[in-house]
Amino acid sequence: MNFASEGGVTDFSVAPSGTYSCVLVDCEKVMRPDFNNPELQVANFKWIWETNEVGDDAGTPFRFVKFTKTWFGSDEANLTKLMDQMFGKRLTKTEYSQLTLDKVRSHEWNVTVVKAQNRAGRDINTIESVNRKQKPAATKPVVKAIQTDDIADPFA
Repeated sequence: MNFASEGGVTDFSVAPSGTYSCVLVDCEKVMRPDFNNPELQVANFKWIWETNEVGDDAGTPFRFVKFTKTWFGSDEANLTKLMDQMFGKRLTKTEYSQLTLDKVRSHEWNVTVVKAQNRAGRDINTIESVNRKQKPAATKPVVKAIQTDDIADPFA
């Protein structure tokens, strides 16, 4: 989903397809029409990520939004699939129950998006995947090679 898909005017541009370094800005519980019965309102989580390294030509960060139902644990649940991607493993019920928004916000995320068009013909971004950004591996300091040219071989 895209921020603009809510029907409101937005100050956020549509990003080219790609993977972006992002922070989670918010995750809020919202009521949205049910897919199978638009008359019925159901609870959803609205996940909002914002780029922290690149933006549009005006310098405004790109913003990406994804909606999931609030059900966790089933292999079919979009929330479970998102959590699996984000943490690289299936969280136990205990791990999920202890997860806080502050903990999730404390990480940087690689968000992969695709630029597409919605049914109204507007350009939008759809989120393909969200993975925790890995910290670069620590590099070992370079050690100067020991000169051995002037050392006599005791076994020769």
